[in-house]
Amino acid sequence: MTRRAWFMAVAAALRKQRVEEAAELVRRATASGEVRAAVLDVRQGGYRFSRAFGEVRGAETAFLTASISKPMTAAGVMLLADRGKLALSDPVHKFIPEFAGGDRDLVTVQHLLTHTSGLPDMLPENVELRKRHAPLADFVAGACKTPLLFRPGTKVSYQSVGILLASEIAQRITQRWRTPTTIGIGTRLTGAIWARRGEACMRRLEILRNS
Repeated sequence: MTRRAWFMAVAAALRKQRVEEAAELVRRATASGEVRAAVLDVRQGGYRFSRAFGEVRGAETAFLTASISKPMTAAGVMLLADRGKLALSDPVHKFIPEFAGGDRDLVTVQHLLTHTSGLPDMLPENVELRKRHAPLADFVAGACKTPLLFRPGTKVSYQSVGILLASEIAQRITQRWRTPTTIGIGTRLTGAIWARRGEACMRRLEILRNS
């Protein structure tokens, strides 16, 4: 066995041991009731470990990711900005024409990403929309008519609706612009995009927030 092969074998053994240790921690958490359901899915090169725990039906079970999707959406939008498909200073109505009127005309892509748009965190009809599993279009329609809480750029207020519109902008752009490396937001935005560009994008967003 060559030295390189030996090191690779040792690394694989250590990786398997660490994954098994992680799996045991998750097993204990679900067994105690601290966590109801979980899936541990580890992929690296040709290696994959996937195991379901607790109440989940299988390793392919879909989980509600909620706000974990916000940095992924931001990374996708920033990548589109890097490629010249949008500018952070662009008004939202440039891409979503129905988002217009009053101070809405002042809201920019940057405002959406930095929680300074004036939009609320949730729509007034949020519960009703979620109960009927409404499509993204219904949430966008609601965001286009809901009143702003303050003039864009004057305050910082956490708002999921702004990130929703940012994802809608990315969707509309990528539907018009198709290449082998097209980025979609939502189910089409993969972890590979975040791993490649996400860290740099978030550094840029932090600079924007502090400017």
